[in-house]
Amino acid sequence: MVRHAARYVPHYRTLFRREGIDPAGIRTFDDLRRLPLLRKTDVRANPDSFRSEAPVARHAIPFLTSGSSGAPLNVYHDPASLLANMAFGRRVVPLLERHGVNGTANRQLYIGYPGSTLQNVWRAHDEWAIAPMRPERCFVSLLDPIQSVLDAINNFRPDVVYGYGAYLEHFARAVHSRGLLLRSPKVIVYGAEVMTEEGRRLIQQDLGIPVYSDYAAVEVFKLAFSCEANNGLHVHEDLCPIWIARVDGQRADTGERGEVVISNLVNRGTVLLNYCLGDVAAVAATACSCGRTMPMLTDLEGRVEDTILLPDGRFLHPRAVWMIVRRRPAVIRYQLVQHAALRFELRLVTSDLEAFARVAPEVTGDLEGVFGAESHVDATFHDDLPLGPGGKFRMVIALQSGAQ
Repeated sequence: MVRHAARYVPHYRTLFRREGIDPAGIRTFDDLRRLPLLRKTDVRANPDSFRSEAPVARHAIPFLTSGSSGAPLNVYHDPASLLANMAFGRRVVPLLERHGVNGTANRQLYIGYPGSTLQNVWRAHDEWAIAPMRPERCFVSLLDPIQSVLDAINNFRPDVVYGYGAYLEHFARAVHSRGLLLRSPKVIVYGAEVMTEEGRRLIQQDLGIPVYSDYAAVEVFKLAFSCEANNGLHVHEDLCPIWIARVDGQRADTGERGEVVISNLVNRGTVLLNYCLGDVAAVAATACSCGRTMPMLTDLEGRVEDTILLPDGRFLHPRAVWMIVRRRPAVIRYQLVQHAALRFELRLVTSDLEAFARVAPEVTGDLEGVFGAESHVDATFHDDLPLGPGGKFRMVIALQSGAQ
C-alpha cells in the first residue's frame, strides 16, 4: 500500500519526495509510524490529493462521512476494498452461531436512515460480488414511529438486529416502559456511537437479548468486532492496523488511553496512512479469554449522540436531522439545539450570508415537517462552530431531562 501511495497518490508522492522517505523501506506495521500523523483537517483541505490515480481506482465509489468532527468528508473506496470488508465480516460468524444464528443463511434487520452508507455498500456488493448465499435483509428507517419499527421486527422475525447504539437504547427503553410486545431477535449488534452500560443491561437482562458492538468508520469500514467474551473489540489488524497516540504524537503504552490512529491497507480509492480517527481508546494489556490473538481495544470513547424527545412520545435520532441537512451542499457545518420541547435553533455555517438566506428556509421547513406542526425552528448564521473535547462535534444538542 505504501508503494502504491508513493506511485499513484499525489499527497504521498510529494511527501516522500520532500521528506526523503524511501517507500521500499516501510515494510512493517511499526515502520508506518515513520510517516507523519494525518489529521482530518489535512484531508479535508485537499481531499483529491489523497485519491489514487491508479487504474484500479477508476471505479472507486464515494462515501460521505457523518461529520462527527464538524464537517463531512467524501472518502472513495474501490470495489476490491468493499469485497475485502465482506470477507473480514465473516469473523463474527462464531459469535452469531453461539446464539443459534446460522452463519450463512440468516435474517438481518437494519435500522438506519435512507440513503445511508450501509445501503450504498449493499448496492456496491450487488454490483461487484457474486454471493449466492446471502442473508435475508430488511431495512427500517429510524424516522419511522416506534410502533412501525416494532411491527417490522415482529413481522420479519430477524435473527439479528443492527442499528445505532443510542437509537437501539431508546427503542428498548420505550418497549420496556410501555410494555410493548417484542418478538425478540437472537442478537442485537450496535455501532456508530456509544450505548450506555445501563442501556446494555436493560436489553440483556430485562428484554433477554444478547448485545454486542462493532467498530467501523467510513474511512475504512470494518475496524474491530466483539467476540464471545464481550470484553473489548478485536482489531482487524490485517485489514487496518491501529495504534494509539498520545497528545504529543508518540505511541501510547499498552493499556494507556489515547487517540486511535489507523492505516487502511486494502483501499486504493482514498489512501489514508497514519490517519487520526478522532476516537479515544486503549489497547488491552492482557490476552482475551476467547483465544483470539488479534489486538483488542478497550475503553473506546466513540461518538456520543443526543436523541431528541418530542411531546408526542417520538424520539428522533440525530441522523434524522443529518438526512435533511446532507442534501444541501451549501451547508458547511450545522448544529441543532433544542431549547424547549418544540422550539429549536439551527446554527448554520455557510460560505456567506447569501447562501445562508437561500438554504435556511428550506432546511428549517423540512425540519419542522419532521418535528410536527406545532414546532418552530429558528436558523442563525455562524462563521464557524467550535469543536468539542477530542475534536468531536455534537451536531444535535437535545433538551436536558426536566428542562422546560
